[in-house]
Amino acid sequence: MGRLTTVVMALLGIYSVYYLGKTHLGEEAGLWGAFLLAASPLNIYHSHLVTADIPVLLFIILATHFCLSYLRDGKLSSIIRAGITLGLGIGAKYLPGVLLGTLILAHYFGKNRKLVHLAWSFVGVAAAFLFTTPYSIIDFKTFYGGFFKVTSIMLKGKEDLNFVISNPFYYLYPLAVTEIGPGWLLGGLAGGVQLVRENYRKALVLLFFPVAYFVIISSWGAKYPRYFLPLEPFLALLCGYFIVRLRSRFPEKIWLPALLAGLVVIWPLTNSFQTARDFVLPDVRIRAKAWLEYNIPADKIFIIEDHHSIPITSVYDINAELKKANSAKAKRVILSHYAKQKVYLSNWLTWTSRLYDLSLYEFADYFFVSSEYINLFNRDPNKYADFLTFYRKLAEYATLKKVFRPAATESGPTLYLYEANRFPVQDNRDLGEAVKNDIATSAYNLANEFLRLGFYPAAEKWYRAALRIAPGNVSALTNLGILYYSTKRFSLAHDWLQKALSLDPGNLYALETMAKLERLLKKTGRGSHP
Repeated sequence: MGRLTTVVMALLGIYSVYYLGKTHLGEEAGLWGAFLLAASPLNIYHSHLVTADIPVLLFIILATHFCLSYLRDGKLSSIIRAGITLGLGIGAKYLPGVLLGTLILAHYFGKNRKLVHLAWSFVGVAAAFLFTTPYSIIDFKTFYGGFFKVTSIMLKGKEDLNFVISNPFYYLYPLAVTEIGPGWLLGGLAGGVQLVRENYRKALVLLFFPVAYFVIISSWGAKYPRYFLPLEPFLALLCGYFIVRLRSRFPEKIWLPALLAGLVVIWPLTNSFQTARDFVLPDVRIRAKAWLEYNIPADKIFIIEDHHSIPITSVYDINAELKKANSAKAKRVILSHYAKQKVYLSNWLTWTSRLYDLSLYEFADYFFVSSEYINLFNRDPNKYADFLTFYRKLAEYATLKKVFRPAATESGPTLYLYEANRFPVQDNRDLGEAVKNDIATSAYNLANEFLRLGFYPAAEKWYRAALRIAPGNVSALTNLGILYYSTKRFSLAHDWLQKALSLDPGNLYALETMAKLERLLKKTGRGSHP
């Protein structure tokens, strides 16, 4: 349902670009803008993801359209609609807040400069934002703290982010050139200049957001390719506007705009074809998953990269689904789905502290790493020296069991499956224990959910998995004993409850269950020892 929503909003975004262009720049410019946005590989890629980027793109286009409408007609309804769509955009992602400048410019240059109109537009912004993001008021402290924490990370960048780039022109070169091509980029810039010469007020309203937005995101330390997406509709419309004006200026030289149009479309169409081809090709990660499920037992512990290098189902995934479930029935559906499936106990390599310390993962059976990260870090070996040290240690202290390379008819990265066998001496015991406890807790929490709803075999499996990593987990020992008591395996119940009590003699749950067990055994004449 989430993907379908994104697809619908992507289609609405393409139509909105056409409508904006048709209304304010001419129908041909609108058609060009819609066509180029539809051909954008970045737009195509993000149109199949459940993220905020595509909805934000739609709201940015609509808000800009209503701002231009107010510039032209000065109607209160136009500026209120601009405010509402802007508020919806900010509710989805804060960056559309830059459009407040567009709103103010539209009011300043518009036919009707009544301050009450501007005030009503701000009311629309606030109302739409609060409607979509009520939590910002309900828990303002958390909202405020989270906003500035994320802003700080984006401004300064962090060592563990994949896209920390110092180049201030990254979004023009190399990203724009590799994504949309030099023809589209130069055509869009030329169209902006042309519009300024012909109608500077309309140009200022239309161009304020892309220019201000570009300056802001280019100044950040963390630069993600998807941040370029809100700039594409403006470049597409202005490029189409320039082609149309060029054709009208040189009607006898039809080859000139035709040549420019060809240079504009060939690059994004080629890249889009490759993107679409990757979507329909089988992914090597799916093949790797199938091999894994057939050849590796489910009780093995995997360490995988934080962005799954292979789409295995782990206890983390199930626990995340359970947190989103809004009813006991929804939880039962989730757990019944996974009760008999092969699920792995895994942890992520999180690119935070001491990744290169392989000894932190001495409890692991397998490591899955991806060429995506290896290639990324090799581009700047000085900056990522610690991360590359991890890969070298992995090759030294683990055995390469399997390599999954994408064939010519497959997409995806090359995946490397290492089998752990020997490790260096632990040099950070506390951090290693923290990693182990995190994984054990995830397995323990999932086991509790299975136990509560009566999925006993699955609960037993994950209690044992938690105890494999953290043998001293008293709660897991106790609950496993209670599970065996509930399923009338009294001998096992006695053994595990005794283990729990040996570590925590005052454990009330273990004492209570042990007392019940003793009374039951005496009643049945089996004595106090099963």
